[in-house]
Amino acid sequence: MWNDYVAIFQKCEETSAIAPAFISDVVGCDNVTKLGHASTSKRVEATEDMRALADARQKSIENDAYRQHSENLQIELNFARERLAQLEAANAVLNDELRALKKNECETEIAGE
Repeated sequence: MWNDYVAIFQKCEETSAIAPAFISDVVGCDNVTKLGHASTSKRVEATEDMRALADARQKSIENDAYRQHSENLQIELNFARERLAQLEAANAVLNDELRALKKNECETEIAGE
C-alpha cells in the first residue's frame, strides 16, 4: 500500500505567510495538514488503496450473490419448464380422451337412431 504525499515549501517565515488558497480546497484529498493548524482536516484512517480494495471486495461479494441468485432462478426456470411439459403431456392425453368420448357419443347417437 502507498499514499501520495504533496508538500509545498516556502522561503519566508511561517508567521508572514498568508496563503490565499490551498490545493486541498480545490482538489479532493484526505488527511490534510495545513500551515498554522494543529489538527488534520478531512481525516480518513483507511488509505485510498484500502478503500478501493474494500469496494472491490464488496462488489465481488455482490457479484457472487447475483450469480447465485441467477443460478437459483435458472434452476426454478428449468423446474417450471419440466412441469409445463408434464402438464402439456397430461393435457394432450385428456384431449385425446375427450375426443374419443365425443366420437363414442356420436357413434352411440347414430346407432341409437
